Amino acid sequence: MPVNAPNDNLDVLAPSFNLKNIDDEMVSLDNAKGLNGTVIVFICNHCPYVKAIASRLKKDADELLEHSINTIAIMSNDVINYPDDSFDNMKIFSDKYKFNFPYLYDETQEVAKNYNAVCTPDFFGFDKDLKLKYRGRIDSGVMNANQNSNIDYIQLIISLVILLIIFIGFQTYNYFKIQDIKNSSLSFFDIIQDDQNVLISLEKLIDDDNIFSILSKLKLIQQNNENKNFSYSNELYKELLASSNLDDLYKSAIAANASYTMINASYEDNTNNYLNDISIYINNINDELDSYFSIKKELEYLLIVTEIDLNKSEYSNSKALDKYNEIFNSSLISASIKERVKKIHEFQLYK
Repeated sequence: MPVNAPNDNLDVLAPSFNLKNIDDEMVSLDNAKGLNGTVIVFICNHCPYVKAIASRLKKDADELLEHSINTIAIMSNDVINYPDDSFDNMKIFSDKYKFNFPYLYDETQEVAKNYNAVCTPDFFGFDKDLKLKYRGRIDSGVMNANQNSNIDYIQLIISLVILLIIFIGFQTYNYFKIQDIKNSSLSFFDIIQDDQNVLISLEKLIDDDNIFSILSKLKLIQQNNENKNFSYSNELYKELLASSNLDDLYKSAIAANASYTMINASYEDNTNNYLNDISIYINNINDELDSYFSIKKELEYLLIVTEIDLNKSEYSNSKALDKYNEIFNSSLISASIKERVKKIHEFQLYK
């Protein structure tokens, strides 16, 4: 399933609630809603993604308040499993980031289930009539009911790391002709500054046998993903991974990025045509490299869940449960991967 929160069921009414605030007062949706709109965000104290946007959340909430749009934060995690998310720590977290809006404790997790919240942070934007108008991330922008954001923080980080590693690493390859590198360099950087003709112009470089061919393919993949032309991105991923100039580290990084991207593309295009290629990409990941064992296991789980969703099969008693148990019983899987997989597992069980 997608790593992103789904952005569907727009125009549904916000489910009501009455929860305890960090000031120990009970707060209801009717009392806390804004005159012109309401933003409800599910967060928690320990999540690194929440910490990364906490200051931005405070700033945006201040600006929205000037337009009579109120912000409400809700914490729904199990504090037994996540003691950092306790009610006392919620108070500390709110003070640290100077929240000027309610931070409510959903002790039974019923409110999170009613809102179908599946990750943190998970943003819900409601109009003055409490009809849902936006669902997603803090920076996803306005979407309609048939669109999902296909860009994830993890994918963005991986993409940037890939570009940096390839750019630096391939500079050391001394078998490239110096003059060819100079000529290709001028062409590449001239091209990426010309947004109108970038796709056509980059096609001229992708057949060259140097670093700029690799960078051109990555730039083309980025452009085609933004244009939702995933089938062409998929072909470019295949060409990159077939290159004899890539060692295991570069190949594993590209294969992981390709897997995350094409899993999201499967949901965007509502097709299982990419599943075989995704399986091949996952097999290209060398799980003996640092951190890639966890990534590979997560992707194997995501691929199984994607196939279940697209085929509208039952999650219960499926091989996804075996993979889920394998991940949680392994001491080699990182805690962050386990947390993401757990949220997906819980969403599949409750949906």
